[in-house]
Amino acid sequence: MKQEEITSNIMMQAFKFTHCKISSGDSIDDDQLIGISIRCFGAVFYIRYLPGNLAASSYLLAEHVRSLGIMRGDDDIQSDEQIWILKNPFERLMEDTAPKPTSVNHLFDYLYPLYLVLEARAADKDSIEIQPHFKGSIPRQLLDAQVNICLYGKSRQPRNLWL
Repeated sequence: MKQEEITSNIMMQAFKFTHCKISSGDSIDDDQLIGISIRCFGAVFYIRYLPGNLAASSYLLAEHVRSLGIMRGDDDIQSDEQIWILKNPFERLMEDTAPKPTSVNHLFDYLYPLYLVLEARAADKDSIEIQPHFKGSIPRQLLDAQVNICLYGKSRQPRNLWL
């Protein structure tokens, strides 16, 4: 088999923004949670921005508060731009951890995807870039097909945003 044939048989995974929730939370930490859900075939990525994970860097914590202000506002265009900025550090990790597409698709993979939790972290006090971290997965047995793993709060629905 030639190299061109091998590379043409590899399917690329498509990622789609599904929704974003800002928690109104019961605890202090949950009050400032930003959760972004991104779906691909066979998996749903839930990206969490928590102030406790960013507290090591005063710059990243200030950026988190600024992002919350933008996303709690009524300007949809600015909110959409902020979602793109927040998901960017996780693109490489999502590409690496997403299930590899197969030539045969099954309805089961769409209805019961893997739920993978990613978190934003600050490496140290001088960090100016988010360190993406794979927190773990939620077993399919614990989830119903209709479950929404984002926490309570304001929801932003997508406007056909493909990543």
